[in-house]
Amino acid sequence: MTPSRVPHDRLLGAIARLVAFNPAGFDAIEASPAGFLASLAPLLAFTLVGAGAELVVMGWRVGLDDGLQMLCVLLGQPVISHLYARLWHREAFWLRYATAMNWCQLALPVVGLGLLLLITLANGGIGGVDTFAIVFALLFSYSVLLNWFLAWRGLALGPWRGLAFLFAVTLTLALVLSVPLGLRLAQRPHHPAPALSL
Repeated sequence: MTPSRVPHDRLLGAIARLVAFNPAGFDAIEASPAGFLASLAPLLAFTLVGAGAELVVMGWRVGLDDGLQMLCVLLGQPVISHLYARLWHREAFWLRYATAMNWCQLALPVVGLGLLLLITLANGGIGGVDTFAIVFALLFSYSVLLNWFLAWRGLALGPWRGLAFLFAVTLTLALVLSVPLGLRLAQRPHHPAPALSL
């Protein structure tokens, strides 16, 4: 098959299987550099559009800052996961895992909308903040389980090593992102609190 030309129906079927925790979905994922770049392109486009919207609404400083953070998360995850895949001798499976990971991230908003619809129907309407909090909690829990499943089956690690892989990648990414955040906070001018007069 020509690189990056997987039929759309086959790709959608693969994503549907993976988000349903069916490892057969990996068989239709194109594990090649072209396939990985094709899966990364929509995420990059959404990130740039979101950053552009923030530039217009919040100003260039906030928009640029948040846009760079989103790019760091988007590009940092595959870099860090590839590092750990090499350390754990799973580099041969990394393209399959990383490509599937990207495509499945695109499916999470659809899952979130489905959860919102189900909870709304169950409650007889949107119940305000509580409904959205429940949807967010369920979607976050589901995304953690999905990322664990992708690491476990995509990298052929086994369930416990897959969990350790997910924890290692997430912790490393959080530490990397905390460095520029800490530097920005340190550079902000400090305004001491006014003394209380008796």
